[in-house]
Amino acid sequence: MCTKCDFVSKWAACSNGIVPGRAYALSTEVAFVTTSPRCFGAGGDPGGSVFLKAGATALDPAALRTIVPVGDVPYYRFAPDKGNQGQGGADASIISNLASGRECRDNTPVLIRRQHTHPNPLRARDDGKLTVLVGTDSGFEALTVLVYDEIKVHLEPVP
Repeated sequence: MCTKCDFVSKWAACSNGIVPGRAYALSTEVAFVTTSPRCFGAGGDPGGSVFLKAGATALDPAALRTIVPVGDVPYYRFAPDKGNQGQGGADASIISNLASGRECRDNTPVLIRRQHTHPNPLRARDDGKLTVLVGTDSGFEALTVLVYDEIKVHLEPVP
């Protein structure tokens, strides 16, 4: 279990006890508060079209985003393979959506707990670090209220 991490925004670079180049299975426990019901919304469902994802990558936190020029405008692109919205990727997979279970227009905050095991083994960098990813990928095009209450990350060596 990673017990001491250096947090960068929603990413954590963990290094205590991680063996360089070793593969690990990653599981997470996430508790979050959401106000998002299931109903029609801008671009998608405010609860059902916002996906909570977790995983890890060997990328250093500084390399998590790249700048992609589109004409004269620079856009940021998230470098790890997180998939797209309702699809997971090699580096991050879907834990849950953010639907509160409440009726449409009921924005009462709800605490939700989810456990998840990432399906792909993750390999530590040569310096013995992994960058843990926890975040959302949204098809909803308006305000989302989300508070992370607790995030636990478990790493288990795999043969």
